[in-house]
Formats: sequence, structure tokens, C-alpha cells
Amino acid sequence: MIHVMRNNTSKISNPNHLFRGEKVLNVREANEPSTIRWTDLNQKRRHIWYMQLQTAIVSVGVIALIAMFTAFCKKRSTLYAAISISLFNAIFPQFAKYLTSFELHRSEESTQTSLYLKITAFRWVNTAIIITIVTPFMSTLEPDYHGLISTIYTIFFAEIITVNVLQVGDLWGHFQRHVLAPRCRTQENMNMKMIGQSYELAERYTNVTKIFFLSVYYCAIYPAAFFMCSFALTVSRHR
Repeated sequence: MIHVMRNNTSKISNPNHLFRGEKVLNVREANEPSTIRWTDLNQKRRHIWYMQLQTAIVSVGVIALIAMFTAFCKKRSTLYAAISISLFNAIFPQFAKYLTSFELHRSEESTQTSLYLKITAFRWVNTAIIITIVTPFMSTLEPDYHGLISTIYTIFFAEIITVNVLQVGDLWGHFQRHVLAPRCRTQENMNMKMIGQSYELAERYTNVTKIFFLSVYYCAIYPAAFFMCSFALTVSRHR
């Protein structure tokens, strides 16, 4: 991109690739028509970045608030902290989708990238980093229930159980199909209630990177994290 902006022709190995023999072009494959967000194409880049900066600031604030809540739960019980981590990991993607809907993107690829970054930042901080911050250094290797190693095991266990139960159970989907659908006044509305649960690729990718980051982050003091990670990913793959 810098060579294009400066029109640095010396960096082009084949002069035949220059436009009219003197211009460096930034050529890339066009997006599929179905992935283009046509209403956002005419938006100025400065306005696009401004909206994305606003949502990023809100995301950082939410991460900080939930981190304080997790620290509060950790003081009460390690199990409470692990459950709160798993629940917020399942809830935050919906909030991230809501935030991303306010952003301006020229393609769905850019939208998914923005959503992926928000969910990844939250889940990495919420799952692994915050526990290191709130756990006293002298309690890192303590074998008791309040030690860091015990907390790591509890987080893995909660992630394996809570996340898979919530996704397989599909509580909101069952509520729509068995409670709301029979009470709809038109066939069209009832059919809409019967639609299966939607998911985002960004959310599914972060389910994998979250567990992998947790195992790599704590593998030095808890080598069994790799076995827990492989088991969690196996369960997630075959659910």
C-alpha cells in the first residue's frame, strides 16, 4: 500500500505490470456481489473509522466492567468466577453483534473481521488474562481451591460443560418453536419462529482460539492444559 501511495515504481520487478508504464496500482480480486454492503459504499473512510473507533471504545469499557465483576466473583469462589466467565463468553457475542451493526463496512468480510476482533479480545481477556491479574502471585502454585492451578482447571471444566450445554440446548430456539410459534396469528410469522439458530463464523472461530489461548497461556505451570484443550475441542467438534 505504501508503494502505491508513493508510486514507487522501483519496487515493481516487471515494468509491464505498471499502468501506462508509470503508475503503480493496487489491484485485488473483487468481492462477491452478495458480500458487498451497497448502502455503505459511498461512506467516507474517515466516517467509517470514526464509527469503528466508537464501538471499540465501548467494547473496551464493557471488557473492563466484566473484568471487575469476574474479580468480585473470584473473591467469593473460584467456581463462581469460572461460571461467570463461561456465561459472559456466551453472552458477549450477541452484544458484539449489536455493536457491529452500528459500524459502516463496505463488505461482509470487513464486518466479520470487526466482529471477530471484538469477540477474540473479550474472550482472551475474560478467559485467561483477568484470572492472572486478580490472583495473588503467592497463590500461583498453591494446591488449595483458591490457587491459580485449581482456577484454571475449573475454567476448563466450565467451558466444556456450560458452552456446549447452552449451544446444544438452544433454550431461545425451543422457546420460539414451542411457546411463541403456536401463538402466532399468521403462517408466515410461525414459519419465522421455526427457523433454526443462526451463528456467525467469527463466533465459532473464537470458540476454538479461546480454548487454545487458555491452554498455551498457562501451559508452563499447568501442562495438563493441553489435554484439557484437546478434549474441549473434541467435544466442541462432535456436538
